[in-house]
Amino acid sequence: MTKICKPDKDIHKFIDLYKSINPGIDKAIFAGLVDFVTKHPDTYYDHPILQQMINRWYTSLNKGQPDYTVYNDPYYVVETWISWAKYSSKYLWQVATKKALPDDRTVLQMLHEKGIQSVLDMGCGIGYTTSYLCDLFPQSTVIGTNLQDTKDWHFCEYMQKDNNFLLYNETDNPSCMIDLIVAFEFFEHLERPLEYIQKILELKPKYLLIANSFNTYALGHFVEYRDRNHLLPIPQAQISRKFNATLRQQGYEKVETSFWNSRPSLWERKLNQMS
Repeated sequence: MTKICKPDKDIHKFIDLYKSINPGIDKAIFAGLVDFVTKHPDTYYDHPILQQMINRWYTSLNKGQPDYTVYNDPYYVVETWISWAKYSSKYLWQVATKKALPDDRTVLQMLHEKGIQSVLDMGCGIGYTTSYLCDLFPQSTVIGTNLQDTKDWHFCEYMQKDNNFLLYNETDNPSCMIDLIVAFEFFEHLERPLEYIQKILELKPKYLLIANSFNTYALGHFVEYRDRNHLLPIPQAQISRKFNATLRQQGYEKVETSFWNSRPSLWERKLNQMS
């Protein structure tokens, strides 16, 4: 039986492991922060530590100089945790258990029948999604990407030991072809997502599982996006439509599912694009 993701059962292990990797942080403050965001998933930026961090991020955007050092703040990992607990864990649960396809199969059943041999988890955060993908695809090679030398990266190195996935720097694409790319809450953290997805599609994945939230106010998100084919910046309200159009131009079709708001959305490469 497929293991179902239960973030509340992971939380104490997460706190203890992160503290062991970063002994300089105050465990009581950190545990209190994790508890706050878990109990207030829709208003967690009210916490003074996160409020200060997100103000720092959007102030840097207003100055035209994104402050990427927020990703290495000792408490940024709490943002990654809530992304897992609130979003990614639920996406995986739906993929594994919800009979969301028109023929009454789960997406996981369909992907198994298609013989998925390699899975790439883009922007794998603290590695929980990547670890569960190892469980969902036990016969496949699973790869996670992250920003090297950040605290998230070092946490993933510990997760990697127990879950047997490969870890790549986000700037380095795997050299092999990839059957399935998973990108949950990832592309909105890139100032040039349209260019990045085209680069990733050079790996010729057969399927994509994507959940974007371009229009949300969040740490690391942009208020406008850029692309070499657009003279002016692309507003938040337009980037999702242009992102989907890029996938279609690259030969992908969205698969019909009953997932609410198409989150995650499943994309399949057309047969005439398989060469």
